[in-house]
Amino acid sequence: RYFQIEGGVYLLLKSDIPPGSGLGLSGAVTASLVKLFSTYQKNELSRKEIAKLASIIEIDILKRPIGMQDQYASSYGGINFITFEKNAINVEPLAVKEEYKDQLENSLMLFYTGTSRDSSKILSEQKKSTERQEKIVIDVLCKMKELAYQMRDTLVTGDIVQLGKLLHCSWELKKTLSPTISNTSIDKYYNIALKHGAIGGKITGAGGGGFMLLMCEGGHQKNVRES
Repeated sequence: RYFQIEGGVYLLLKSDIPPGSGLGLSGAVTASLVKLFSTYQKNELSRKEIAKLASIIEIDILKRPIGMQDQYASSYGGINFITFEKNAINVEPLAVKEEYKDQLENSLMLFYTGTSRDSSKILSEQKKSTERQEKIVIDVLCKMKELAYQMRDTLVTGDIVQLGKLLHCSWELKKTLSPTISNTSIDKYYNIALKHGAIGGKITGAGGGGFMLLMCEGGHQKNVRES
């Protein structure tokens, strides 16, 4: 409807990722469709324009209570540090050595919790709390922002262990934003992973279900997987 395409277009979407996974599926799909339809109309958009339009469609038109990070991550690709300010969005590519990238990829484990969730409810609660300027929520978000800068610097130096510890700190903070971000099952799985060698981790996306991402060095991955 946005691109005013008449005559009909047949689209087939196939994904191994279930809805409500927290892996940025909707942002990736929207950015892909913006690229697809703009190219179909022979209008080549820049990565920035694709990300901005995908965000407008999801947030302003579809009224989804989400952020813009998924659309920008999908549009730009690679490892970036994205800063969202009131009047500007800055995408900074990180100069991470190939050996560090390999080390990072080999240290990450992804587990499906077996449940999906509707992120809208979780994010709506968080958005309302932020808009009410609730001190506890604002303080937590500021601490999480500080951790993001620390993660950026740590990733560039290739310190995977420290990166995992920062990820753990961020997850502990995130859980305080809403009682629906985690639950007894998620906490149980996460604590078992830590007990068997994982350094840190989090539930991807808004939380509440979907996938659990863990940072775990190679020597401990078998124990974590089996446990």
